[in-house]
Amino acid sequence: MIPALHGVIPAVPTPLDADGNPDPQKLVSFIRELFNAGCHGVNLLGTTGEATSFARAARLQVMEAVAKAGLASRMMVGTGAAAFDEAVDLSRAADSMGFAGALLLPPFYYKDIGEAALANFVERLANQSRLQTTRIYLYNIPQFTGLRYTLAMLERLSVSLGEMLAGIKDSSGELAYAEDVATNLGQLTVFPSNEATLRDRQAKCFAGCVSASVNVYPGLACDVFDRGANVDAALYTSMVAVRKALSSMPLVPAVKAAVGWRQKDDTWAATKEPLAPLTAIQTASLIASLELAVGSR
Repeated sequence: MIPALHGVIPAVPTPLDADGNPDPQKLVSFIRELFNAGCHGVNLLGTTGEATSFARAARLQVMEAVAKAGLASRMMVGTGAAAFDEAVDLSRAADSMGFAGALLLPPFYYKDIGEAALANFVERLANQSRLQTTRIYLYNIPQFTGLRYTLAMLERLSVSLGEMLAGIKDSSGELAYAEDVATNLGQLTVFPSNEATLRDRQAKCFAGCVSASVNVYPGLACDVFDRGANVDAALYTSMVAVRKALSSMPLVPAVKAAVGWRQKDDTWAATKEPLAPLTAIQTASLIASLELAVGSR
């Protein structure tokens, strides 16, 4: 198995071409920039990457481009789907391409299926995927899926899957939940979705963060990770202010607009249906807030 990921992991957006399809070349170039800025890993085709809005073929195309660029071993890729067979196929593909992690969104259409059914889904997927090196990371985002990876379920899966289960990305926003998992299941790496947790990550036993807003000023989060509890207050405040500015608007369109501004490439702002891009007024307001947040940095 590939060692578990850790550190600052941006949930990367997916740039689109003029026809609304993923632009793998632009994406690979941006991922290289993130690594050069000090990021420890990258989350491909997650919520920020609009994965569920793309057909399976498009997702595989993006995965193949990243793998051919030699970047997959430092990345987790979203392989979750509502259809079991599709999730298995994508997870197998992640393994064959050498991705460090398969980030497993729960089957999100049917709600209230019960803990046993969800745990069975994950166990069957792990069994049928027959992963050789890629490790599974569970994606807890109940506000979108209506399903939750509970502590009891994680305890069961830790036993049944063993080292195949590496950790969890928690986007619930419930810090107490993430702390419970990290405290009670130390064999799992826990990644909250908010980089504000990086300052106290060692005390709370977090492995780092997987965050959408890190894409815009990745160096800020990397510096906070490195300094931990000893971080300079002004640096930490700037990072949190960037997160707040982006979160004040629809997050995925905001991240794409901000990346486009930073890249001097407005095509980044395009979103895949059903998401709508920010308006010109929203974009101007966001840029002003970001400039205020970072000051002279």
